[in-house]
Amino acid sequence: MTGWDLAGVLALATLAVGCASPQRTCPSPANQCNALLTNCEKPSGICSQVPPGVTHALVEILSSPTTAEIFVDGKPIGRTPVTYPLWYSSKTRFIRVSAEPLYPDQARQEHQLRVPPLPTRIEFFMNNPPPGVVTEPST
Repeated sequence: MTGWDLAGVLALATLAVGCASPQRTCPSPANQCNALLTNCEKPSGICSQVPPGVTHALVEILSSPTTAEIFVDGKPIGRTPVTYPLWYSSKTRFIRVSAEPLYPDQARQEHQLRVPPLPTRIEFFMNNPPPGVVTEPST
């Protein structure tokens, strides 16, 4: 089987399975399903928040050693661990993802993502000191 034959088989297998890979992207609201693609549906749940025409990916957001409240561009999306669609358009340069601690002695953490590309995973370590704080080594 040549590379082109294999690519064709993989493309057909992808069509037979569904509109999009559930691990990495949401189904596009622009997709019109037909009899061949009977299991395709309009986006629901978190995928319904993705505007049409944008580049997006489902991103796994984790925190350790504890859970945290996660915000995307100031909007609360839930507590870790959470999988959430991040997206950008031609006007987007950065996406700000922040983690608010739920426990004392932890500090707010933030990742400012320059897009493209979108990551598959974002991890926060909640015991990092707040930005601008210099800590002395323990003796």
